[in-house]
Amino acid sequence: MRRHSPAHRRSRAERSAAVRGGSISQRSCSRLFSRGCPWRRGRVEGLWHTPLVLHAVQDPDRFIVEGLTLGYRQGRSEWEIGRGDIVCVGEATVESSMGEDWLLCLITDVHGTWVEASLYSQGRNDALQWLSNALSSSMEVKLAHAPPFRSRVMWPPEMKERPLFEYQVSPLRRAFSRGLRRLGFGGRGGAQTVHPGVLDYLWRNRDLIEPR
Repeated sequence: MRRHSPAHRRSRAERSAAVRGGSISQRSCSRLFSRGCPWRRGRVEGLWHTPLVLHAVQDPDRFIVEGLTLGYRQGRSEWEIGRGDIVCVGEATVESSMGEDWLLCLITDVHGTWVEASLYSQGRNDALQWLSNALSSSMEVKLAHAPPFRSRVMWPPEMKERPLFEYQVSPLRRAFSRGLRRLGFGGRGGAQTVHPGVLDYLWRNRDLIEPR
């Protein structure tokens, strides 16, 4: 939304008088007006002030910690989870429309369903502290500078440091994703599923997982 100064609301007669008294001709002024929105083309001395441009402010992506629940909001999308909904925690790096992203991933059942949130979002430290308290285990992240298609389990302790996901991407793309993007061969993301080793562990221990 543009907010114009009072000078933009002058009558036609006032504008004509201003032109006659200024350094621009009536013909030039008419030509500028016929092009529409002349202030976008620069400030015309004696006629317009530099406009004030107001941009809509969008809420940043953020974690939301509220007592017994951990939530995440990204634009119009959001999720909320409790301690009893978490069966595995991990981090991962992926390709995204902005280049790369670094994700916190929470597995919610033995079949490999998960929710995710960018670890670049506001409230990351509060979210990790909430998870540490809820799961009685330190949540240490390690993939902040890793290339895409890397993942690791952070909890439970028996699976710590093992791959969280299995990626359906070529070995070449996985190894050289950053170099390929610099050469103009940007990826479109990669299909991923919870790693079979993680699923096997969850299934074998399903009786110990708190009921949903």
